[in-house]
Amino acid sequence: METWNSIGEWAEETFPGGSPKSIVAHLCDETNNELRPAVEANLKKQERLEIADCIILLALLAYVDGIDIWPAVEEKMSINRSRKWSIEPTEKGFRKHIE
Repeated sequence: METWNSIGEWAEETFPGGSPKSIVAHLCDETNNELRPAVEANLKKQERLEIADCIILLALLAYVDGIDIWPAVEEKMSINRSRKWSIEPTEKGFRKHIE
């Protein structure tokens, strides 16, 4: 089974010289050019793999920046649970926090 560290180590060895900025650029490209079309076309198998690619890129970003992901997720979920959220979605279809 993969771990956050095994993903980070593999990626650094396979793609040396990646920076946080380049990883974020890759993530943006992945979501816009691979994940979004898979979701829009309802291609579940492809969507599943593109989500995995995005998680791998986020794991790499955390690895490169020395961030322990799960404590950060728990902290952020605590913040999200305490916020108030808009009732109506934005023009893009998602809800934003209002506090």
